[in-house]
Amino acid sequence: MKTEKTNLIGFDITLNIASTLAEAVELAGSEQRILDYANRQILAHSHYGKLRRAIARLVERETGVRMAEGEKEREFIFRVKMEKGDDAISMLAAAVQEISDNFPVDYKGSVREEAKLRVPPKRWLAMVENLKAAGMYEKFIEKHGITFDGNETDEETIYIVADKIREIVRANERRARTDALASLA
Repeated sequence: MKTEKTNLIGFDITLNIASTLAEAVELAGSEQRILDYANRQILAHSHYGKLRRAIARLVERETGVRMAEGEKEREFIFRVKMEKGDDAISMLAAAVQEISDNFPVDYKGSVREEAKLRVPPKRWLAMVENLKAAGMYEKFIEKHGITFDGNETDEETIYIVADKIREIVRANERRARTDALASLA
């Protein structure tokens, strides 16, 4: 076993977790349980997101309807059904299956996978562009310890930086709200 330190809802805690696959199998009771769990996690937290994104791009291309900023793929597909009718979506079933057939499950996904799956809102992307224009992009990355696994596209690195900006701005906003409330007492 090994210990893992994390911050959970504002509390620093230490967890005891398996340090080897053999330990995990022993704790789970079988290799099949570990494999089933790993597959569910990879599918739910990586593969399905990538696949939904690819399907949404197909629907955009084939129907001419564009996803709105911040719109989830499921909401987008529902909107297309409402605007164009069920047939507009059902006629794409074979093309969607072809995308799935040619989209292997990635068992080597990076810890940055979530940032790669979704396009950040324009507000955060604009802040990245402002950093670049001010010549502060690389300094920001270095200052905040942002690392890349080397497999990201330029677009994905921008998304990762935009997510970091969002995280910092929201933390500052929360801190400001807390300070404002404290000043009232």
